[in-house]
Amino acid sequence: MAGEGAFQAAAGPRFGPAPEAVAAMALRLAGICQEMASLRLQLAQVTLVNWKSPAAAAFREELAERDVAMTAAIRAIERAVTEVDAYGRFLSSNPGNLIAPTECLNPAFQWQPRPAYGGTAGGPFQW
Repeated sequence: MAGEGAFQAAAGPRFGPAPEAVAAMALRLAGICQEMASLRLQLAQVTLVNWKSPAAAAFREELAERDVAMTAAIRAIERAVTEVDAYGRFLSSNPGNLIAPTECLNPAFQWQPRPAYGGTAGGPFQW
C-alpha cells in the first residue's frame, strides 16, 4: 500500500466486498482494540499487589513481557483499522468501479455459486 490510510488500487473494474461490510469490519476491529487495551490496563493492576517472593518477581517479569506483546498487538490492530477504514471509504467513493461476482473479464469463465456452508468447492471465493 502507498501508506497508512492511503489505499491505492489499480485502474479498471474490481470485485470486492460491500462498503458497508468493510465499515462494519473496521468498527469490529476497533472494538477488539479497545477490549484488548482495557484488558491490558486490568492486568497492569495485578502488578500493584503487595506480593513479595521469587514467584511474584517471576510473575511480574512474565506479565511485563506479555504487556509488551499486547501493546504491539494493539498497535497492529490500530493500523489494520486505519487500512480497513480507508479501503471502505475507497469502495464507497468508487461504486462504479465494482463488478458483480457473476461478471468476469474472461468470457470463457463459468461462474458457479459457492455452497451455503462456506466451502470453496463449486466456485470462486466470494465476500
